[in-house]
Amino acid sequence: MSLIFDDISLLADFGSDRLSQTADIEKIAGAKNLWELRTRCVNNIIYRTLFAIIGEEIIILNIFNKKERKLKKREIDLALKRLNKSN
Repeated sequence: MSLIFDDISLLADFGSDRLSQTADIEKIAGAKNLWELRTRCVNNIIYRTLFAIIGEEIIILNIFNKKERKLKKREIDLALKRLNKSN
């Protein structure tokens, strides 16, 4: 779990202006202001952190272990629901 926190910390230091320049961060297509951060852990397990950037703040919305290749709609919907509650 500490690797996830390390990546989030690096994300905060990295800044939103260069997000798409790294392979481990990408914008979620079709979702306004929603991004995905991939953290590779031991035994090739990959955790996904869905987050939004509002002004200067990074809002962590959902962290989960993604086993399939495609991001599930329910994970995106949950993140968007949490984002709407935070505004």
